[in-house]
Amino acid sequence: NDGDQDVIYHGGLDFGVMVPADNPGVLLQNQSCTGEFTYDADAIELDHRRRAVTGVALGDLDRNGFVDVVTASSFDLPEEALMVPSPAMWDAPFDGIATLGITWDLTPDGFVWMGIDRLPGSLTVELANGDNGHRSVTVQTVGSVGLTPHGAVNRNGIGAVIAFTPKNGDTVLSPVTGGSSFASQHSLERTFGLGDALYGEVDVLWPGGVRNRLERVRAGSHVVLPEIPCSYDAAWPSRAAFLGCVARSLTDLFNADVLSRGEAIRHFRSMRRAYDEAN
Repeated sequence: NDGDQDVIYHGGLDFGVMVPADNPGVLLQNQSCTGEFTYDADAIELDHRRRAVTGVALGDLDRNGFVDVVTASSFDLPEEALMVPSPAMWDAPFDGIATLGITWDLTPDGFVWMGIDRLPGSLTVELANGDNGHRSVTVQTVGSVGLTPHGAVNRNGIGAVIAFTPKNGDTVLSPVTGGSSFASQHSLERTFGLGDALYGEVDVLWPGGVRNRLERVRAGSHVVLPEIPCSYDAAWPSRAAFLGCVARSLTDLFNADVLSRGEAIRHFRSMRRAYDEAN
């Protein structure tokens, strides 16, 4: 939650007679939003090398403002499986711990099974607690097709690109995607880190090109960001025409129980300011 996007990855190839066990579960820390990444060996406590992880999904499961990690393996290697150092060195942080799980033995007659059965795959849930004082905001997109006459985006908001900017911070982009991880699906909600900031601004580009904005989103907030089919940066004949479109759409969303009255008023004020700044 320091305000930039990090990278987590798991898994490896299965060669049948041997299984690469060189990925302990890797978190790469983005250094101050520069795109320079550093391996954080202490971020993931569990060693996943004996798990053939094929599924990874992210989301804030316990609602504490930090993104949690769920992994699923297609099989696990038992403790009795022989683990030998990997012969391939790649000048990587994992060279010292990279191993191969051997389940077949090479004999003059060819490969012979060593009698070691793979274990069924397992599911692991790792709950994150940054314990660093950093704050976050969670955003849920809601497409308004069928809720307001000009709504065009699917109800989950898949395809939207969310831009979040903490106060005096760098903007981070996060798309809302379906099938977002191999054989897995991340939470459709997006969690954005604020670092030490107390609030930030959300700007969303919806499929089709409509742009909406919500300002002064406070740390710890869970905000519903509905598609308001009135783009603040479009060529409107007048300010009144734009605000009329926004007011009608927000009324429809209020009547559909997507927004409370207070939330609708807040969205109206933010959209009005976004239009004024764009023009």
